[in-house]
Amino acid sequence: MEKNFFVGRKKVIKKILSAFHSNNIVIIRGEAGVGKSAICKHIMQENLIDGVKAVKWIDYYVAGISTEFPVKESELYIVDNFDGHYDDESKIMEIGQANKVLVNTRDYHFANEFIEIKIDVLSMSEAKQLLSLYNPNIESSIMEKVIEIANYNPVMLELLGKISKNDNEKFIRILSEVNEDYRLDKGEIDVLIRLYINLAKEYLMTNNYGQAEIWFERALEFSENNKKELYKFDIFVGLSLVYSNQRCYEKAMICLEKARELTSSKRDTIAILNEMARIMTIQGRINEAKELLVKCLGQYKDEPVICAMVYNDLGGILKDENPEQALEYYYKALEFKERQLADYPSLAMTYNNIAGILSTQKKYQEAAEYLDRASKILQEKVHKSDERLHIVSQNLLKVQEKLSLE
Repeated sequence: MEKNFFVGRKKVIKKILSAFHSNNIVIIRGEAGVGKSAICKHIMQENLIDGVKAVKWIDYYVAGISTEFPVKESELYIVDNFDGHYDDESKIMEIGQANKVLVNTRDYHFANEFIEIKIDVLSMSEAKQLLSLYNPNIESSIMEKVIEIANYNPVMLELLGKISKNDNEKFIRILSEVNEDYRLDKGEIDVLIRLYINLAKEYLMTNNYGQAEIWFERALEFSENNKKELYKFDIFVGLSLVYSNQRCYEKAMICLEKARELTSSKRDTIAILNEMARIMTIQGRINEAKELLVKCLGQYKDEPVICAMVYNDLGGILKDENPEQALEYYYKALEFKERQLADYPSLAMTYNNIAGILSTQKKYQEAAEYLDRASKILQEKVHKSDERLHIVSQNLLKVQEKLSLE
């Protein structure tokens, strides 16, 4: 990313550096394309954090945070694209005990209280300053229209600035097509595809599935035309969510299968399989969903954390149709979690799931014991406003009321 990108970002960087004086963990939050990763890379490349011996970059989207990750002391760990799968928030806390941790996220809600710094889009004056670096002679009225099209997003403005060359018509057309007389370089093609994907995600978040589909399809077409396989996984996952929310489950399953073929990541594969099982369950294909996840257990039998998750998902699928078998799966998940994820929030939620079935079986004393264990973990590990703590507390109250009536 060019240094020009840091128009309007000096204050943000100063806030981040200041926050590390009194905190080991700092979160930066902002929408897609606002420059979170670029700011993190700038901090890493310029060695701006005092007192750290080395910097480790973790691309959460690609690999998550491995349970085997070596945690040294007095290092800076940068977690890029954090979206909060599994119990990785607790892992961040563990890393932060003896190291600095800088996390960037788009919309993950942290259960714990960390210092958070919001990165906003540019102001009109900042956006004009950035755009004028590429188009110094552009008229103010045209510039303002361009900035509105770009939604004040710095990455989008940078791309539009490079492509437009003071041509207002190109500004207006650029998000739907690229004029043939302008040759995109490799980096610009990547940014444009990401812009299409990000726009689709924005529509997806606001439940505008028609527009989300249009932009995902446009990203797919542009990726295929430019032989950019890297982005297809994200596109197919996005399309699967569009179709699933529209109850077009067969189309969603096709997209998930394509996404599955495109990834070698265990984390992504498990997420896809879980989503496929969820759709099968909605369709009433309970046995097929079960078979899919059982097959997954065979593939990852040497991965205890994955096995714990899959057993937990199997329990969730079967809890209404076959609570006895669901309970067996929850207990198997518990065996793995108590060994590998002791005192983690997901262990607490497995306790909660077990208690739910025991309660329906009128085994209130056992249910209360599991809920009490869950409550103790969550009280220690998450903020008091965390929804999981509220759920467990309410379930514990209900069970205690049942016990008082016996």
